Amino acid sequence: MLLLLRRWLRFDTQTYNSLITLFLNKGLPYKAFEIYEAMEEAGCSLDFSTFGLMIPSLAKSGCLDAAFKLFQEMKDMGLRPSFSVFASLVDSMGKAGRLDASMKVYTEMQASGLRPPATMYVSLIESFV
Repeated sequence: MLLLLRRWLRFDTQTYNSLITLFLNKGLPYKAFEIYEAMEEAGCSLDFSTFGLMIPSLAKSGCLDAAFKLFQEMKDMGLRPSFSVFASLVDSMGKAGRLDASMKVYTEMQASGLRPPATMYVSLIESFV
């Protein structure tokens, strides 16, 4: 499908992000990840939106190692994670029993100046119960 679309569309970061959004909205995170991989292979630059789409999606679908890898990649590129990126990692890692990783991300979020809402405290407490 991607090859067919490339005949008519100029693929840039925005085009790839639009396709990722399309597949995520259709409930197809594995297809969104395929688009992400194609984006990387094409040498297209990843941006704040790319990470903001992929990290929560991977975390929610249980691909925590992949989500955390992208989180590290995002920071290595000098991009500041959004609240939704931090929240999805804290919640998903806590639910998966990875309490140390969840607390590490939470602490990092606080250090970045983002204030957690009450719902995040509930998520953290549920992780320990």
